[in-house]
Amino acid sequence: GGLRTADAAVTPVDPADRGGPLPLSSAQRRLWFLHQYEGGSAEYYTGSAHRLRGPLSVPALRAALTALPERHEALRTTFHEVDGSPVQRIADPADAPVALEEADLSGLPPADRETALQDLLRAETEKPFDLARGPLFRTLLVRLAEDEHVLVLSAHHIVSDGWSLGVMTGELEALYRLHTVAGTVPPPEPQLQYADFAVREQERERARREQEAREEDRGRTGYWARQLDGLQPLPLPTDLPRPEVRTTAGAVHRFVLPADRTAALKELGRRRGATLFMTLTALTQLLLAASSGSRDVALGVASSGRDDRLTEDMVGFFVNPLVIRCGPRPSDTVESFLDGVRGTVLDAFAHEVPFDRLVEELAAERDPSRTPLFQVMMVLQNTLPRHVGLPGLDVTDVQLPRTSSLFDLVLEFEERDGGLRVSVEYNTDLFLPSTVDRLADRLRRLVDLATEDPRRRIAALDLLDGDERKQLETWTGRAPQGPSSTVPELFAAAAAAAPDAPAVTGPQGRLTYAELDAYSEQLAGRLRALGVGRETPVLLVLERGIHVVVSMLAVLRAGGAYVPAHTGHPLEHVRRLAEDTGALCVLTDAASADRVPR
Repeated sequence: GGLRTADAAVTPVDPADRGGPLPLSSAQRRLWFLHQYEGGSAEYYTGSAHRLRGPLSVPALRAALTALPERHEALRTTFHEVDGSPVQRIADPADAPVALEEADLSGLPPADRETALQDLLRAETEKPFDLARGPLFRTLLVRLAEDEHVLVLSAHHIVSDGWSLGVMTGELEALYRLHTVAGTVPPPEPQLQYADFAVREQERERARREQEAREEDRGRTGYWARQLDGLQPLPLPTDLPRPEVRTTAGAVHRFVLPADRTAALKELGRRRGATLFMTLTALTQLLLAASSGSRDVALGVASSGRDDRLTEDMVGFFVNPLVIRCGPRPSDTVESFLDGVRGTVLDAFAHEVPFDRLVEELAAERDPSRTPLFQVMMVLQNTLPRHVGLPGLDVTDVQLPRTSSLFDLVLEFEERDGGLRVSVEYNTDLFLPSTVDRLADRLRRLVDLATEDPRRRIAALDLLDGDERKQLETWTGRAPQGPSSTVPELFAAAAAAAPDAPAVTGPQGRLTYAELDAYSEQLAGRLRALGVGRETPVLLVLERGIHVVVSMLAVLRAGGAYVPAHTGHPLEHVRRLAEDTGALCVLTDAASADRVPR
């Protein structure tokens, strides 16, 4: 799911020729290439599960499920490589029947059924898909008792998304009713199919590339080149060493923001002309900035990709990621930062292009240990309801287990009963459950602080709870001196309080707090790009002056530890110091360059 384009228009689309292989959409191409690289992992599983209580007609359910791929070509599509390029082929409905797999747990003792059900659900979500052989849509019916079943709808993301699941569950209700209630009228047939959208999208993309080739600013991709210039990976501390090649093992931590907090979030946004999506984007970036110590936060968000009313009833993969890059400064207030995020979000959606094109043009140097352009995603599920209402049955949703993660972290929000259900999906090869628990606690506290006083400066946001503060006091033997507990945080608070006051003076001149703040953060970004992180030694070989203070603060902001070397010492002494400390790099100036070992 993701942000849906408002006031979608209706654009005439001619059905594509079905005489041969059809092209993939940009989103599908991205998943197809990832599938070739990663194999048949469960990373791109999507689905829903529903508990059915009451007298179920299995033949009527089977007939309704069989009709879904008959109505939606995407559910009977397979993907193949022809002359080095991927194509999709659509099977005839007769050649791609839906096999309703059935499992019977009713013979187990009642106390064991739920455990066995969870095992079945986990196995279903972990079962790989074969994109070339199919099927890419499958169904499972678990019998728990004569009058209790669980229905599972499963698909590969390349043929479905959150909105599509809502389309399918809505049609399933109508089709089941058709076979169980006399006089029911069948639902209208879809006007167009996903393949028609894919062909039109590729035609538009070719035309856009040709137009941008004639424009100096390169149109929409020119915007992204400027917006993402110099972007570095988010330096989010991990509990475990990052594997050299990205893994997808994952888990999820769930909690609920109550209705009063959700209402306060909406009111905060309303006062600033921001949607709930924009407000959650801003808070997620503040959370990541506080957790990483970085003021340069690139967050992935999801566009629904359905900018035409004709796509509303289509089943297919439309979601397109966008990158929202913002830099929260300590002197910003919560509401002023939200204002900036609102503008950035509007600009990003106005310049939307397929994500695979951004990666192709702007992420030339790939890091196999990370996803390109962003490593954390925020999703607000505003898709169609997935609740199945079958006549004569009481239907409730069942949460499916998650054992994979698309990114380092995914924060997913869904409005339910006035509150927000929050799911924090995380890579278990990077983070421990206890760390994600603390992250969730900090998000709750951030919501409280931001809504209680939106004019509060970011530097004054204290996300430590009482237990964390007591733990810090135990470790240090003294109480913390306020919200900030590190030198960069203490400096940020001082800079926010008096940005124009002199911070450092010397023979070369003076710097205000705001200037020292800007220069040290810029240098910290350079150091992070070189690989400086938590406790990384950095050698300082500098003549005395204000740039020494800039360098020391920059190293601390990057998470490193600075090692000062006296410029009067012999070169061999400086070399030994670099070797003994394991310094990753050296910061020096023109006057001291000859004292730096090569």
